[in-house]
Amino acid sequence: MGVSFNNISDADRNSLNNRDNPPEFESEFDGMGGDDNFDNLDFGDFGGFGSDDDSGFGSDPFSFGNDSNSTGSLSNSGNGFGQNSFGGFGQTQSFGGFGQESTLSPFNQNNVGPFGMQNNQTQGQQNQKDTMDQFYEDSVDAAKSLWHIIMDLIKSIKTRNADDLGYLSASLIKIGAVIAGVSVGVGIVGSIIDFRMLKFTNWPLQILLSGLLVTAFGLIAMGIAMIALVHSNEATSDNNIDSLEDASSLASFSDATDMVNDSIGAQLDDLFDDDDLLDSLFPEDEDGDDMFSTDNKNDGDDEEDLFIPKDEDLPPINYEEALDNIRENQLINRETLVNTFLPLLPLNTPGFAKCKKLAESDNTYINIRICMLKALARVTGTTMEEVDSEVLSIEDSFFSFTIIMRRINKCNKLDDIAREVERYMRESSTDTSVNATVTIEGDNYKIVVTKGATAVVTFGDVFKQQYVKDFYMNKKNKLPIIQGIDELGNVLIADAKSYDTMLIAGKPRSGKSWYVLSILISLMMFNTPDDVQFIIIDPKESNLFKTMALMPHVCGLHDNKRIIQILDDIIENEAPRRKKLFKDHRVDDIWALRNKGINLPVLYIVIDEYITVRNDLGDEYKELDRRLQVLISQLPSQGIRLLFVPHRATGIVDRTNRSMLQYTAAVRASNEDIIDTLDLKKWTRPLVNPGDIAIKSSSVPDGTYVRGAALTTDDGDNAVLIENIAKAFYKMGVEIPDMATTMKIACNRDDDYIREELSIGGRVV
Repeated sequence: MGVSFNNISDADRNSLNNRDNPPEFESEFDGMGGDDNFDNLDFGDFGGFGSDDDSGFGSDPFSFGNDSNSTGSLSNSGNGFGQNSFGGFGQTQSFGGFGQESTLSPFNQNNVGPFGMQNNQTQGQQNQKDTMDQFYEDSVDAAKSLWHIIMDLIKSIKTRNADDLGYLSASLIKIGAVIAGVSVGVGIVGSIIDFRMLKFTNWPLQILLSGLLVTAFGLIAMGIAMIALVHSNEATSDNNIDSLEDASSLASFSDATDMVNDSIGAQLDDLFDDDDLLDSLFPEDEDGDDMFSTDNKNDGDDEEDLFIPKDEDLPPINYEEALDNIRENQLINRETLVNTFLPLLPLNTPGFAKCKKLAESDNTYINIRICMLKALARVTGTTMEEVDSEVLSIEDSFFSFTIIMRRINKCNKLDDIAREVERYMRESSTDTSVNATVTIEGDNYKIVVTKGATAVVTFGDVFKQQYVKDFYMNKKNKLPIIQGIDELGNVLIADAKSYDTMLIAGKPRSGKSWYVLSILISLMMFNTPDDVQFIIIDPKESNLFKTMALMPHVCGLHDNKRIIQILDDIIENEAPRRKKLFKDHRVDDIWALRNKGINLPVLYIVIDEYITVRNDLGDEYKELDRRLQVLISQLPSQGIRLLFVPHRATGIVDRTNRSMLQYTAAVRASNEDIIDTLDLKKWTRPLVNPGDIAIKSSSVPDGTYVRGAALTTDDGDNAVLIENIAKAFYKMGVEIPDMATTMKIACNRDDDYIREELSIGGRVV
């Protein structure tokens, strides 16, 4: 399961190619290509270069007139410059004489003008442009048009792929070569007939320079195409796709490039007809692959290298050595605790927070882009080519893809867009691990698509993020905890000082126990027993909580047989003691008391398997609910808090009690249970993998999705780590407050048992 591109067809790739390669020129340019690029050009536009029926050069640019006997010589009966004859040697008109009755010679007595212009011509005929003026103006217009074509070519670089540029470059080189050849031919003819305007140093030279300029632009564009292909060749390919063609080969080209050959190499073969020259210009790489192959090579870090470390990058923790380095009987504060315990935390997925921006040539980018355009096409009722939007960027992280797309005007059906994206990117309709969320950010859509990644992210991984470490080092954060990791790889951290009561619901094998463990160990590991204490009710008598009871922060571990008496002990004995302290020091809560230098610990009552506890009470469950309501509503200000862990909140935890919760979490629960547990109006994101969590708190009032962070990747490793954390605390000379004097039942800590289990010497009490 996970992101899949199996829903992309060849037709989709054709549509994307058509979208990327629309016709760039008007219809008269569509025929450019192949060996007949100039067959349809009308040389009459260049001041007399035309067909047999036009004035000027005929189909053979090196002959004058259109008579079959006039090749390379002056015509007696065909058309030359002027209407009929060249320079007055024709039958009816002279060169430059545009009247209907001009004489045979420019030296005729009836002609006043030097070129045989008759005196009886009208004023309109006198103002008529001669052929050379027209030739000059048409040449200027042609040069302007050529310049616009060249500029359009340059501007179209971003919308053209490398093959397009290669094809157009080859065409420009051909055009330039033909223009240069024509100019040389005209210059030769002009020199033979001794006509000044057509001599090589005049117009032919300018035309030759124009042809060379066109050729130069073609060579520059060819170089750009080569660079583009080299970069495309080096782009990172998607690891999850075994074989996928590059964008340039995904579909047939549009009309503007229908006549392109299979590759730039073929175009160069047509142009130069020299395989040896081509091989020397574009050699094969060391592996024998052509540099211009359209297959994307993955020369950089692939996803596995980016996110998942190699085994040698995750050395095992040497707890014995780490404990030897801990100084005995030292001053314990937050900074000491962070610096002491971070080296004990193993790594598993340190790259979970990394993010890379995909290149447009990357296969994954192309596939995601197709899915996004198809989704928007469905929502807007258009085709891929017509969608008025475009992918602006795609970022690839461990848990998800983040796609930024240009927003479509008046299209705010965000849920519809998300559902269509899911349909195109899921392997099957039953794969709910791939989810999409769509939000609007300014003029863009932000679309986040989860991959369904299930790798465990550990505390060691999380604390590699400097902002997490800084949060824990800050003494102002009294009870720092890790709420989870969102789908973008951001770690959600919070100060549990704000959460008087916490509820964490989840079915067996949902990842609930690990999430509870992560919160409890976070509270213990980075605080002293003077800061926080725990009384744990564990009906299953699990090894997890037995190991946790070795910590100096746990003053009581019980099954559920005396749950009512334990709660009464807290409510009737510990609560009054604290209330008296507040009264004596004229404060209203535990935090104000701490500000006066009296470090009374926050006391958490942890009730695991709440449904078992409640069912075992039978008819007495109402007494349990009543005592829990007292704990939740009356004792938080005194620093007495509740954390309970049911399979579900619906029908189990009294709604009145749930309404007073400051932190709720549902681990791998159904959407209905999430809505009820978190008291939300709507929730659409399925929690399908162990460790998938929906949380709601005073800092996250609308609810959000996170992945839980784990201590390690195995229950046995969790126990070993907890034991070594406990040993470190005792070696540092931790002081444990006396809780047993007040709570005779709730506090049942066995120091001798702990000393034996950890094989440690004396400690300071």
